[in-house]
Amino acid sequence: MINNIINEIINYIDNKNHFYNNLSDSAYYEVNNILKSKHSRIPLKLRKHTPMILINNGIEDLPMYENPSHIRSNILSIKEAIDININISKRDHYHSLGIDLFLKTIDSLDNSSVLFKYACSDDDYLFVTSILDSNGNQIVIPIETNATTIANNKRIKNNRIKSVYGYDKKKPNLREYLNFKIDNKELIKINEKKEHGAGNSTAASSFSNLNISNNNIDVKHVFDELLLLLTVI
Repeated sequence: MINNIINEIINYIDNKNHFYNNLSDSAYYEVNNILKSKHSRIPLKLRKHTPMILINNGIEDLPMYENPSHIRSNILSIKEAIDININISKRDHYHSLGIDLFLKTIDSLDNSSVLFKYACSDDDYLFVTSILDSNGNQIVIPIETNATTIANNKRIKNNRIKSVYGYDKKKPNLREYLNFKIDNKELIKINEKKEHGAGNSTAASSFSNLNISNNNIDVKHVFDELLLLLTVI
């Protein structure tokens, strides 16, 4: 009986998405469904709101979507993709983030270490997060703002997540790549996360591999829901 109650509580909290403060309510459940099948092609809303770092720079607060094929390639390994009968081409890149790291990275976009804007476009941005993948590579997230997505036969204005992956190139490495783009005025640095007590830092110092906690749990909501569920049981 007690085990059943505990399982009910765990499942309830998971489904309500309380381990993620900024994701859409059904993101965890719907991403899981996408991973079970290669047939879903409907863009998925991952966040209800745009990170404040973008809003503060004039971007409209819109939901954030990503295409299912990109979600699968971000989360799965090549072996996992083959296991669900996805056809792999030479151009496909599977980043093996796993669902938890994928969602936690998107959830933590407000805390990303650096945001860049592509100089050639008013709508393209690049988040460089402080989160590392399993190989120690910093995870980056290219974003297209003011995009239009068709989902369930509706045209939805959104800020689109183009991909989520650990930058794994050695030549150039991430620091060299970003500095080259900045020097050639192809990237413009918008914001940099500052550590407590730190003074102004250079662009290069932003790209060190900083670990941040992945334990982004909304404790108050968890206990609120526990109490509510226990009163029902």
